[in-house]
Amino acid sequence: MTRGFSRRNLVKGAAWAAPAVVASTAIPAYSASIMDLAPCLHFDLEPGEDSAYGLRQYMHEVAPERTPRERAIEDITIPDGVSYMRFYIEGGQGGGVDMDDYSGGSGGYGAEVSGVIAVTPGQKYRFYLAAGGIGHYYEPADGGDGYTRGGSSALMPEYVYEDSDKERMTSADYNRLIIYSGSGGGSSALALLDGDAETLIAVAGGGGGGGARGIIATSRTNLPDGAKMPTWRQFDPDVPKWAPRYSPPYLGNGGDGGESKASKPSKNAEEVYAQYGAGRIIAPSGATAGRNIGRGARGGNNPTFRSARGLSFTSTPQSQIRSRGVAGAAGGTGDFGHGGDGVAAYGYVTNIAATLPENAQTYDYNVAAYIVSGGGGGGYGGGGSGAAVVVGAQTTDQLANNSKPQTYAVSAGAVSGAGGAGGNYVNSNVLDAHVEMVGYSRGKNREEFTDGTAQYSFCPSRNNQIDHDGKMYPWP
Repeated sequence: MTRGFSRRNLVKGAAWAAPAVVASTAIPAYSASIMDLAPCLHFDLEPGEDSAYGLRQYMHEVAPERTPRERAIEDITIPDGVSYMRFYIEGGQGGGVDMDDYSGGSGGYGAEVSGVIAVTPGQKYRFYLAAGGIGHYYEPADGGDGYTRGGSSALMPEYVYEDSDKERMTSADYNRLIIYSGSGGGSSALALLDGDAETLIAVAGGGGGGGARGIIATSRTNLPDGAKMPTWRQFDPDVPKWAPRYSPPYLGNGGDGGESKASKPSKNAEEVYAQYGAGRIIAPSGATAGRNIGRGARGGNNPTFRSARGLSFTSTPQSQIRSRGVAGAAGGTGDFGHGGDGVAAYGYVTNIAATLPENAQTYDYNVAAYIVSGGGGGGYGGGGSGAAVVVGAQTTDQLANNSKPQTYAVSAGAVSGAGGAGGNYVNSNVLDAHVEMVGYSRGKNREEFTDGTAQYSFCPSRNNQIDHDGKMYPWP
């Protein structure tokens, strides 16, 4: 694929706060020294030698002094005596928001795209290195920049609240929870430069941002012994860890940009109410890209939720309840393949009757929650974002059995799916091409990120030989 340069093309979806900084690497003409030459194809490996190590042991690292969590661009010029170049590019990993407390899922791995291309001395190539996604939970998270950016989890509440709900959603009379999921990782890329145009060689997609979860609940302080709260399994302090209903939740894990034996399908977020086991919420995540070429993974489908006997998700005589879900947004297409930005949902429970005085105190039963889903990974075709849902709930089974007929409990639970992975691209001229998943430890915790990387090595021209441990290997 060939395209012309433009201000937009250089940034690929990021706002122009400052001009892009492009590093240029000067590489000397190649001799037969093994310190200068790197293996390119498998012919120069000793029998029994580990091929992965052998192929990478003399690689050049792209932009080794880059600023963390910023994209980097480096141009290289092919030196004399070189016919082929091996490359590895890795997309940024998606961000997570967990703090070892089940508050969110993990970000997805970025993809690694590798291969060999025929080159000519004097040609110029450009590497784009991605920034990883990140998660803050209580604060918005921008997507990782790169050749194409990852989707954000940053949609602000004032742009989402309906006019009829703005007063209640900002009122000091409400117990309120506002949370954001992880953002998607950006994509990395390699392109051939030719005057004012570039031909795309490969794109490695970024991982999807992890989903988030949280619930806020309130009740009268004098609820009788045995009264129930509409909270989820892990958030109920009265449920011991050994109890069957304490099992860990299904968290929204981000989609992976590639595929390997260690890769896993993206995981939907699912909640179960601790004392109302039939009450469930499912917030679908975006998909894993696997070895997808030319398209990003889909976003999360519409959320679903169902109530249980004694638990209402819709308005009652005591409360006005809003429970809403939103499907994830699609990512961009082609080489404008930004990750889908996280979508937002909100919900609440509001008193219908006046608040009840008791012992000269006023009791408010107002709760509200707002959540933004995980952003999709950037790529050649961006990954879609996760779904988002907030469910307002009120207990109803206590009302008929209590001496105080207005005694009940309410909650607003927010949960989001994770973002899908960005798609990958490999030019048809690439030899020995591979699309794999990269990473050994998922981006799980808040404020952590894993940027994309790139490496390259050169192979000599056909009339050269490679001196390897004192042996001469003729070019095949």
